[in-house]
Amino acid sequence: MTFDSASKTMGRQPIELVNIETDSCSLSFGAGDCPATGDSPCYNTWATCPVKIAYVNTVKTYRFARSNAALPVGYSCLPLLQSVQYAPQVLTPAKGLGVRAAVTVRLTDTEWPDTADDPYFDQRPTGTEGQGTFFGRLRARNPFMFGRFLHVKTGYIVEGVLDESNLQTRSYIIESVTGADRSGAVTFVAKDVLKLADDDKAQCPRVTSARLDADITDVQTTLAMYPSGVGNAEFPASGVLRIASELMTFTRVGDVFTVSRGQYSTQAKAAKADDAIQLCAVFVNQPVQNLIYDLLVNYAKIPAAYIDKPAWDAERDAHLLGVYSSVITDPVGVNTLISELSEQGQCYVWWDDVARLIRFKALTAPPSDLPILSDEDHFLNGSISAGEATADRVSRFMIRFDRIDPTKKLDDVANFRQRWVPVDLQSEGEREYRSAKTRIINSRWFNSGSLGRVQQLGAALLSRYRDPPLTFEADIDISAGIKTGDLFQVSSRLFQNAAGSRKAISMQIVESYEKTAGSVLRLKSSELVWTGSDVPDNPMIIINTDLFDVDLLTLYQSEYGTPQAGKSVTFVVNDGVLIASTSAYMPEQNTDGDGTSGIVFASTPEICAITTNVWPSDVDVYIVVRSGGAIVGRGGAPVAHEFVIQSSLDADLGPFDGFAGAPAINIQHDRVHLVVDVGGLVACGGSSGGRGGHNVPSSFAGAGGGGAPYGRMDVLDPNDIYESFVAPLDGHRSTAGTGRTPTDHSHNGGKGGDGGAYGQRGTAGADSTYAGGQAGPLRPAYIGIAPASIVNNGQILGA
Repeated sequence: MTFDSASKTMGRQPIELVNIETDSCSLSFGAGDCPATGDSPCYNTWATCPVKIAYVNTVKTYRFARSNAALPVGYSCLPLLQSVQYAPQVLTPAKGLGVRAAVTVRLTDTEWPDTADDPYFDQRPTGTEGQGTFFGRLRARNPFMFGRFLHVKTGYIVEGVLDESNLQTRSYIIESVTGADRSGAVTFVAKDVLKLADDDKAQCPRVTSARLDADITDVQTTLAMYPSGVGNAEFPASGVLRIASELMTFTRVGDVFTVSRGQYSTQAKAAKADDAIQLCAVFVNQPVQNLIYDLLVNYAKIPAAYIDKPAWDAERDAHLLGVYSSVITDPVGVNTLISELSEQGQCYVWWDDVARLIRFKALTAPPSDLPILSDEDHFLNGSISAGEATADRVSRFMIRFDRIDPTKKLDDVANFRQRWVPVDLQSEGEREYRSAKTRIINSRWFNSGSLGRVQQLGAALLSRYRDPPLTFEADIDISAGIKTGDLFQVSSRLFQNAAGSRKAISMQIVESYEKTAGSVLRLKSSELVWTGSDVPDNPMIIINTDLFDVDLLTLYQSEYGTPQAGKSVTFVVNDGVLIASTSAYMPEQNTDGDGTSGIVFASTPEICAITTNVWPSDVDVYIVVRSGGAIVGRGGAPVAHEFVIQSSLDADLGPFDGFAGAPAINIQHDRVHLVVDVGGLVACGGSSGGRGGHNVPSSFAGAGGGGAPYGRMDVLDPNDIYESFVAPLDGHRSTAGTGRTPTDHSHNGGKGGDGGAYGQRGTAGADSTYAGGQAGPLRPAYIGIAPASIVNNGQILGA
């Protein structure tokens, strides 16, 4: 017989039992693998073990019942239970872990023979046994009860039989033990397993105790830590660490790090001996359920046995698509991080105390076959009430995201590149609530390409909170078999439409407890407002800030993970946004022109502003450039000007031609569609202008200007004598470099070209032997596979 069937049986007799688990050694004193000796055996507990290195832990369970419980003959139980009081958990979907469930158990402390609890009672000398009480001895032998399990078992005795299968077990973690008090009662307070994730108990990353053992410079790549041995104890073989405001990637051998400086947009800086070294937590492209699982199991140390991970994965895959990345550089409470992920990932977790599992649920459409609970058939007379959660109403959200420096505080407003402010103006108006109510979300989980998902989140949050959610409370017979987290539809006279008819409301039970043990359940529920799903039919990534060297597949994976077969994926370049590349091809140059002296600039490779990468064959990829948006390859580098030193006055110096910019897009997938709105631009980088003509022994010849965008020589040493000539040569974000005009001659360098345009040829003075250099050539707007379709209302410029 099951608990549910027993709960419906006439004449059933409720029973309540409490099991308390303690640690115990599985060895026998002085025998086998136990090396202990002497006339005073231990009590098989850690606190009393004389040779702790040999201790082998197991679990010992104490079972308690009320003294008047009608237990069957032979059922072994200590009759010391006085009372069990429950404080139920309260679910807060999409807001975090909510209020933790708690149980308070009072037990009688009394004198009790030690023959059953002392494993070596018969071996102790006569007269050495004390006259202590049961719990006095238990606590002395087991002082470390915090974090151990306490189980409350409820069920029924049916026809004089206590069947273990009738019992429901609710499991809790012991938080405190007090007493005995003046009445001789010992009180155990225990909370559900998720209590281990409280901010004061679990942080991510964990605090590390390492410190620098010596000063380091801003370029040093090897550093050591102290105290000795902390490396192996607290750090993995590789990862990311923080010293002051700098992040470094590292590999480690013992207590010595080899590091790469100034990572994740931080600056390399000198540091002092004794500066703290903090291990960082790095999460890359993780679905939300994996992040929560990692936080609970690896940081809060909750046993993985309490999580049905395949069920979590199935729930996420059915309703949630996005992935999340973050670098956490300072310890943050696990509860705080899960609260962020619950809200921003539109999901929640809770402790199912009956199934003894942590459940994971996406906020999505409820099933169409929800059970209907009604006033007439389910709720007890005089027990129903309804209301509104007015404090939950929000009419606008401010979502800040795309952090600049991960070492700065999360509430640093200036440390975000982007924000999105969804507003429901109608709800704030004169005809509705007549006021605005704002919630600010600072996100460490959304990054540069996340605007589309942030917009979806904003719409979902407004849908859920523009109106205060309805609430409903009632008493119900325990035989209904419902519990916290369950969904149902309520049919009650308290909810009516404008015509006065009943209006069915989808509800979720957010709190429940046994009002009368074994018979009456009190439930509290909240309206379930469907906020949609973040699995769009055709995912869209909106690029709202300047980016360089974008790989579309990598960008998609950073937002949504693995591409889904048969989907169309759209990338939108918003108004005012430039996607450019960091390099255009430039052959090796020498500032003398003779290859024997001067500054040598090594050749650089060509990189396109966007590379599509190769997608699954049935995925269509759309690249949409809005009016005012641009995809432009790097502009051609400026042609090296010439400073002719005396030793090379007779060198045969000829003109230098300009260089080409890089293409805008490298198309590697055969189902790419390019849409350029009016005012949008797809273009190769502008070519650089030619160098001016000259005549030996002139001192200078004008250098050609760099193309737009950003055509320049990044390798120049700012302290070099040539640097003074470079500033007017550089191409900028939207304008080309002007070229150099010598003060003593008219050997002018040509101006660089804007995106998709040629630069100008260099000019020659009247005394020039050589003509000015030609402008650089133009590259195509895109290379690789031709797009499947082009909607070319805007400009596509190139060779």
